[in-house]
Amino acid sequence: MKKNLVKLSFVLMVGSIVMYFVYCFNNVEEEVVKEKKIEEFFVSEEEVSEENEVIEKSEDDYVMLLEIPYIGLKQGVYDKYSYKNNVNLNVYNPLTSDYPDKVNGTLVLASHTGNTSASYFRNLYKLYNGLQVYVYYNGVKYVYEIVNYYEIEKTGKAVIKRDDVGNFLALITCKNNVKDKQIVYIAKLVNQIYY
Repeated sequence: MKKNLVKLSFVLMVGSIVMYFVYCFNNVEEEVVKEKKIEEFFVSEEEVSEENEVIEKSEDDYVMLLEIPYIGLKQGVYDKYSYKNNVNLNVYNPLTSDYPDKVNGTLVLASHTGNTSASYFRNLYKLYNGLQVYVYYNGVKYVYEIVNYYEIEKTGKAVIKRDDVGNFLALITCKNNVKDKQIVYIAKLVNQIYY
C-alpha cells in the first residue's frame, strides 16, 4: 500500500512539473507572437509586396496600440468589430467607444486587473494625474495626459465624466481586491505626432 502511494505521488509530481513547463512555454510563445504583432503594427496600413500586390491588414492585426510607459504597458487593441475584441482575452474597445481621430470623441478601453495573462491593466492603480498615455492609430501618436480618476459601481456600464471640450481617453478596470467597484481613469489629448 505504501509503495503504491509513493508511486502515485511520484507520477503526480512529474505530471505537475510537465504541465508547468508546457504552461511556461505557451506563455513565452504568446509573448513572442504579441511582440511580433506590435512590431508589425507600425508597418503602414497597406504594405506593397515585391510583386506590387497590395496586402491589406487582416482581422488578426491590431487597429491601434496603447502604451503607458510608467507601468511598462504596450498592448495592441483590436477593431471594435473584431471577434478578438474581448475583455477576457485582450484590451477591450467597446462598440460605444470613439476612435482617437473623432473630434471631441472619447476613446474607451477596458481590461482586467488581476494576475491572468489577460490582466493588462493590473498596474493601472499606479497611475496619477499628469502622467502621459500614448495611443498609436492611423499613423498618429496621440498623447494623452491623465486628468482625473474615480470609482464607479461595477454594473457593466460606465459613466464617463469629462469637464472640458476636447478628445479624451477613458481607461476602465476593476478595483484591486474589490469585486463590486471599478476605477475609471480620464486622460485628455494634449498632442498629436505623426510617425
